[in-house]
Amino acid sequence: MIVGAPDDPTCEDGCGRAFAFDAASAALLTPIDNPHLDFDVHFGTRAVADAGRVLLHSPGGRGRDGGLVTAFALTCGNDSTEPGESCDDGNATDGDGCDTNCTVSACGNGVVAPGEECDDGNLTDGDACTAACAVAVCGDGIVRVGFEQCDDGNHTDGDGCDASCHESLCIGGGEIRDARLDVTGLGEPYGDERVVLRGELVLPAGVAAPAPASVGLQTMLRDADFPLGFGMNGALDFNAPAGNPVPPGPRGTGCAPGDGWRTGPGGTESVYLNRSGAIDPPLCTAGSAYGLRRIRIADARPAGGIRFRIESIRATVGEPVLPLLAGVVLGAERASGMAGSCALRALTAEDCRWSSGGGALRCRVPARERRG
Repeated sequence: MIVGAPDDPTCEDGCGRAFAFDAASAALLTPIDNPHLDFDVHFGTRAVADAGRVLLHSPGGRGRDGGLVTAFALTCGNDSTEPGESCDDGNATDGDGCDTNCTVSACGNGVVAPGEECDDGNLTDGDACTAACAVAVCGDGIVRVGFEQCDDGNHTDGDGCDASCHESLCIGGGEIRDARLDVTGLGEPYGDERVVLRGELVLPAGVAAPAPASVGLQTMLRDADFPLGFGMNGALDFNAPAGNPVPPGPRGTGCAPGDGWRTGPGGTESVYLNRSGAIDPPLCTAGSAYGLRRIRIADARPAGGIRFRIESIRATVGEPVLPLLAGVVLGAERASGMAGSCALRALTAEDCRWSSGGGALRCRVPARERRG
């Protein structure tokens, strides 16, 4: 920080001076004396730092030095602390007290010094480099904006914030048996992918299983070990943490006359259709359904489980990163998943096979589980 003193009393006859201060601590770094011979030039009336230089204006004077702008070059590493520098120890060594950008060695000065993993020039958490100059990662207890929904400082699933730094969708629920996933149309052009997830929900004993037409539904299909922004995230991700659960209500209560649930005779089968491309009535944000077209729920209890099939067409899906985590919650509210009305299933590399060209992924549970 440069401060001009055009009427500095220590300089006779109005010659003026300027002073360089450290912007963070306000400590005086060095004075800048008037180099002119004239009197009353009022050196330092205006001061500007620009591209490695300090420009100081001398508007007065009775001779040739009046009205001049004097430029002082700043050279970091010359062993002289100049305007705009916090220090200068004359070397090119970082972490020795004065770094190579002539700032005092410290986290947040933009220089990666020994003991720092990164230094982005600020002390702000939530970006790629934390305020402690450590690379931001899931599990460090700091929520990285745009990449993590939560971060509780551990890698434990089901405690409110899962190991992938997603908010827990299902706590104390059951499992998805006979899980099957088909993803086709992967790769360019994007936007023509088709995703179908199906299986059987097996809920814990005594847990309620309300009809989706009355309470709505939540679904999830994501890369199990990665935070937001990777492969499958967004595909079939219709849930309260994401802000877009499948709403309850009969046909005609959605964003188009054909959107909504239809319940079959006996109330054991429910079918949801989405034709509008929006899933958030009454806002009805265009494209918020991300290609979701049809959900079918068939309750075969007590003889069996709750069969489901979820289909999304013309979705935009990146390359899945295995393992994947699939989940279904009976109810559109987050409390439904916290109460155990839900089921999860991990789909591992052993469960999944890529097509020869890599444009399709097919996942099936092991045969021994299907028989069991």
